[in-house]
Amino acid sequence: MSALSHGSEDLSAGHSWEREFLVGLEGLSAAMRDCTDFLRAERVPEEGVFAVNLALEELITNALKYGYGEDPPRCVFIRVNAFADRVTLLLEDDANPFDPFGQPEPDLERPAEERAPGGLGLRFVKRTMTSHAYRREGGRNIILLEKRWEKSQGTD
Repeated sequence: MSALSHGSEDLSAGHSWEREFLVGLEGLSAAMRDCTDFLRAERVPEEGVFAVNLALEELITNALKYGYGEDPPRCVFIRVNAFADRVTLLLEDDANPFDPFGQPEPDLERPAEERAPGGLGLRFVKRTMTSHAYRREGGRNIILLEKRWEKSQGTD
């Protein structure tokens, strides 16, 4: 699956929620709360709600911690699309170039104190989502994730 720049995704038969906010923990908390409300209203199964929240927290926190260096944080754009059998998550930011899916997996065979720090959160994101893609376009990091499930798993 290739990432799409916001505004060009086909939303037929799905509903969309989006938010643009200044990268920071307060904005992230509000966005996650509102996104969760949207996903539950759209009857997304809890595994989909969990996967989206995990991805939002991990990827936006990484942008905040590592992507802006000494520059003040700027805005991140989020779009979530809910369908009967899947949810897609689009994240865009203008932080320094960073492909979170091109990073090496942490070596889980080594004891924690001997491993290089980091990588576990991205590992969880990759494992909980069905597909993921990254590209750099127009000075922006663009990440597109998808989580699929059987249609019968939606909540009633």
